[in-house]
Amino acid sequence: MPASRWRSSVGGLLAAFVFVAFGGGGASAAPATPFPAKHGINVAGPYVRTVNFPYPQAGGQVSDYLTFAKAPAAYSPAELKAMGFDFVRFAVNPVPLLENPQPIRAKLLSETEAGFEPYLSHGIRVIYDLHFWTSHPLYTNQTVTSGSPGVFAAYKALVSDVATRLAKYPTGQVALELLNEPNNTVCSAPRWLQLQGELVRAVRQVAPKLPILVTGCNDLLDATAAINASNTDLRDPNLMFTFHYYDAVLFTEQGQKVGNYAYLRDIPYPVNTGSEQSARDQTNAAIDTARLPFTASISVKLWAAKQIHWYFHNNWGRAYIDKRLDFMAQWARNNGISPSRLIIGEFAAVNEFPTDTPAHLRGRLAWDNDVKAAAEARGMAWAFWNLPPTRTPIFR
Repeated sequence: MPASRWRSSVGGLLAAFVFVAFGGGGASAAPATPFPAKHGINVAGPYVRTVNFPYPQAGGQVSDYLTFAKAPAAYSPAELKAMGFDFVRFAVNPVPLLENPQPIRAKLLSETEAGFEPYLSHGIRVIYDLHFWTSHPLYTNQTVTSGSPGVFAAYKALVSDVATRLAKYPTGQVALELLNEPNNTVCSAPRWLQLQGELVRAVRQVAPKLPILVTGCNDLLDATAAINASNTDLRDPNLMFTFHYYDAVLFTEQGQKVGNYAYLRDIPYPVNTGSEQSARDQTNAAIDTARLPFTASISVKLWAAKQIHWYFHNNWGRAYIDKRLDFMAQWARNNGISPSRLIIGEFAAVNEFPTDTPAHLRGRLAWDNDVKAAAEARGMAWAFWNLPPTRTPIFR
C-alpha cells in the first residue's frame, strides 16, 4: 500500500474476531501450495519507513531503515502465533537497497533478514514484500512499472539479490513478492505482465524453487485475472497469485483523507444496517463543515449522492463479496491453478477519527469477517492490513 493510503488497523473485539477468523469452518483440504499458510497480517513500519542522512556516511551510505530497534513491533511473533496468524507480509522499502552502494546494500539486506527471522523461529512464514513507501527523485513505483530502462535494470538486479538471499531458507518458509501495487497510472496489464515476467525469470536463475507472488496492475482483482498462459509461465508450480481487496471502497475508504472519500459518513455495511438518506445527510453535513468553495461543495455533494445511491442500489453485503471471490476462484480453475495459491495480500476498512463510531466499528467487523469467511470457503489465504504501531487491539 502506498504511504498516501496508510490505513490504521481496523476491526475490533479481538476475541470475537479470533473466534470467527481461526475457528473451524475453513475450506476442505486443498491441493498442495508452495506457501502453505492461510491467516496473515501485514507488518508495515520499520522496514518501509526510512531514515535519510544529510550527507553520505561512511562507505557512502545515504539512507537506512528505522528497524525494530527504533520502531518496535506492538506485538511479538509469539503473541501473533498465539492469536492464530501463520504468516506475515513483511513490507520492505526497496529505495535504500537501490540508492546505497555495495557493501551497504548487503548490510541493509542483512538488517531486513534480522527483522523477519524471529517470525520464522516462531513458526510464522514470511512474505518478503518489496513495497515502495516514500517519494524519491529516481526510484519509485512509477519508474519501475513504466519500464524506465536504467531504473528497471537496477530493480531487476535488486530482485535477484533479494531472491539469492531468500533461497537459503527451507522451501515454503519464505516467499518473495516482486512489487506491491504496481502503479496503474503508468502500467497497462500487458506492459506490467511483460516486466513481471522478466523479474520472475531473474529470480528463477538464482532461486528455482522460491515461492514468488505475482499480481496485476495495482494488485486489483480484475488486473490479476488478466494473468494467463499467454503472458505468464503458469507451469511454474511455485508461483502464487495475489490481489488486494477493498470493495466497496465507498465503505472501506470513508473518512480517508484522500479526495472526496474524506467527506463520506455513515456508509453502512451491510446496507440493510443503515439508510441512504442518513448517509447523504451526514455526508452533506461533513462537506458543509469543511467550508469548501461553493462550486466545489456542489460538485462533491453531487458526486457523493451518485455514489451513495449506487452503493445502496447494489445492496452491498456478503453476496457481493462472494461473487467477486467466486470470479477469482473460477479464474484459477480455468487456468489450472489451485485456489490455495491465491492470497488476498491486503484487506481492511479504514478507521478514521471522523467515522469512528460504534455503528461503523460493527460494520467494519462484519466486513472483515465476511471477507475472511469468503476467502477461506474458497481455499484462499488472506493478510489483514495491518499490525498497529502501538499496543492497541489489532483488530480495532
